[in-house]
Amino acid sequence: MAGLKEANHLFRKAMGILAILAPQTKDLTFVFASSGSDRPEVRVLWNGSPETKVADDAGMLTLRVNESAKENPEVLVSEIPEKILAVPQR
Repeated sequence: MAGLKEANHLFRKAMGILAILAPQTKDLTFVFASSGSDRPEVRVLWNGSPETKVADDAGMLTLRVNESAKENPEVLVSEIPEKILAVPQR
């Protein structure tokens, strides 16, 4: 995904020589206000293949970024999330 690649590049650039220690972002976490029985859904079209995920009881849903995707996927949400977090990993 271009957005995550760009974010990782900018983070590494800002760290300078310490960039070799910088974590990379590979997950996006959607945080929704509602939870419970009618949980929000996210549908992602990876290279034309649909994948639907449902938020947990806390209203959170994490997507692992498919680095082999040739294009940015289409993402459809059942409701607008309160925030979307890019979670760094080592």
